[in-house]
Amino acid sequence: MARDMHHSVFSSFSMIFPIVLTSILSLVHSLTLKSDIEALQSLKSSVDPNMIPASSYLTTWDFSADPCESTGNFFTGSISGWIHGLNKVERIDLSRNLLSGQIPARISELRRLTHLSLSNNEFSRRIPDIKGLWQLQTLELGSNKLSGSFPKLPTRLRTLTLSHNRLSGHITSLENLEQLRLVDVSDNMFSGPISRGILALAQLKHLNVSFNQLTAIEVNNYFRSGSPLQVLDAQGNRLHGHLPVKLVNFERLAVINLAYNGLTGRIPMAYGLRLGRPWRILFLDDNFLSGRLPPQFNSSMVRIRGSLANNCLMCPINIPLCRGGQRLALGCISEIDGN
Repeated sequence: MARDMHHSVFSSFSMIFPIVLTSILSLVHSLTLKSDIEALQSLKSSVDPNMIPASSYLTTWDFSADPCESTGNFFTGSISGWIHGLNKVERIDLSRNLLSGQIPARISELRRLTHLSLSNNEFSRRIPDIKGLWQLQTLELGSNKLSGSFPKLPTRLRTLTLSHNRLSGHITSLENLEQLRLVDVSDNMFSGPISRGILALAQLKHLNVSFNQLTAIEVNNYFRSGSPLQVLDAQGNRLHGHLPVKLVNFERLAVINLAYNGLTGRIPMAYGLRLGRPWRILFLDDNFLSGRLPPQFNSSMVRIRGSLANNCLMCPINIPLCRGGQRLALGCISEIDGN
C-alpha cells in the first residue's frame, strides 16, 4: 500500500510535462482526409463480406462518421497486412481498443506517418523493424504484451512510450535517437546500464525507466552544461553502487526517483546544494544508503517532497524526508558486507 501511494505521488508530479503536451495537442482536432476515406471505402468494398471474420474491425467501419476516429474499446481483432495500402496516412491512433496479434511488418511502408499510437491493446510478439518510418515523431506502444529485444526505431522520434510490456535486453540504442524529448520504457525487463549517451541526449526532458532490471546509472564526468533533463525515474530496478554525484550537473533536473534499488554509501554532499532549487522531488527510499545527511537536508527552509525511509541512514525523525524509519541494523550490515 505504501509503495503504491509513493508511486502515485511521484507520478502525479513527474508526468506534468507529458500532460501539458497532451493538453496542447487535444486542442487540435484533425479529420481524416476525404481522399483517405475514399481509399478506405474502396478497400472495404473490394473485400468479400463473407470473407471478413466477425472479430475483424472492418465490420465496425461506419462511413457516416470519421472511420479513423476511435473512442476506445471499439475495435477488436488483428491489423492485417493490407494496412500498407494507406500510404498517405500521417497519423494512426488505435489506442485503448482490444486489438491483438502481431504488429504487421508492412506498417513500416507508411512513410508519411508522423504519429503512431497502438497503446492499451493486446498486441503480442516482437515489435517489427520500423526504421523506414523516417518521418515518425511519436510512437506509443505502451500497455500491450509485446516481447523481444529493443526494436529498431526511426531517428526522428521525439516521444517514445513502450511501458508495461515484456520487452528485454539493453536500452543503449536510445543513444542514436538524438531528437528524443520524452521516453517511457517502464515496467519491462530491460537490463544493463542507463548509459552516458542516453543521459546526454541533447533534447531529452523526461526519462522513465522504472521497474526494469537495470543495474547502473552512468554519468559522464565531463558532462556539458545545458541539459534539458527535468525528470529521471529509475525506481524499482537493480541499481547498485554509490549515488552518482554528477547528477548535480543536470541544471534543470527537478524530479529524481531512485527508490527500491540496492544503492549503498553516503548521500553526496553536493546533493544538499541542489535541494529545493532546482530539486523539488527526491525519492531515495528503500535502498541501503548510510551515514549522516548533508546539512541542507536538516533545514526547515528547504521545500522538497520525497523520502529517505528504509535505508541505513542517521536520519532524525523530525525531518519530513526521514518519516517511515530506517532498516534494522542487522539488515544493513548484511547488505553492506555483501557489497
